[in-house]
Order: sequence, then C-alpha cells, then structure tokens
Amino acid sequence: MARYDFNAQRLFVEAALAEGATLALGGEQANYLRNVLRLGPGDAILLFNGRDGEWRAELAEAGRRGVTLQVGARTRAQEGGPDIVYLFAPLKRARLDYMVQKATEMGVARLSPAWFIFLSLLGSIAFALPIVLLWRRRDRHTIGS
Repeated sequence: MARYDFNAQRLFVEAALAEGATLALGGEQANYLRNVLRLGPGDAILLFNGRDGEWRAELAEAGRRGVTLQVGARTRAQEGGPDIVYLFAPLKRARLDYMVQKATEMGVARLSPAWFIFLSLLGSIAFALPIVLLWRRRDRHTIGS
C-alpha cells in the first residue's frame, strides 16, 4: 500500500484534530465540500491544520448552511518544515521586500546577507561573487559524519 494518498482531496481547518472529533464547517469551506468537490454524506476527505498532522475524515451531514465532518484516524504526523538558510546580496528596498516575500513563500527559515569576494581582472574590472546563495543547515552537519 502506498505511504501517501496524493489523489485524495485535502482541506485546511483551524480546529484541533483528534480521532473521534466532530467538526462543524460553514461558509466557504462547506460550499467547497458540497458544491466544488461534490461530496455527500459518507465521502472521505483528508484534513490538516499545520499542527496535528493529517487526518482522514468522513462527511457526516451536509445541510444547506454547513457540513459536519467526523474525524477518523491520523494518516501522517506533522512534519517540520525544511531548515533552509537563504544568503542574499543586499538589494534596493523594493527588490529586497519582494525577495523576502518569495523566500518566505519557499519556506526559508532564516535570511542572511552574503559576504562577497572581490576579484580583480586586468587590474581595473572588479567582480563580486556571492560565496553561497542557498545552503541547507542540515546538509552541513551530514557532510562530515
């Protein structure tokens, strides 16, 4: 049997998840389950909240104003995010804001300005080369051992 079910639909919920819990959803999430995914009573979906892992749930009731989900077994535990340190060349403010936004979307744990090495070619042209642009802290620890 496969370790993960990548074909199953997933839904983010704010509530705490535990086996046997009952969740009442309304508004946009209920509309998504009923009208977009076209789920009915008895259909299964995967729930996650970013804290408790991923849980299989079954649609217990589907009314006009909301749906009720019955949480079943946990399918996988919550994993920590990647431990990525992003080294960057200092930029102008607008570009720096954009770079920080995109780095955060990638899941970067820490941002640090990079040190530069200045090389001189032909005595008059200077080039700055960043030492490292992307580095994973956990890879640093596994190289020597």
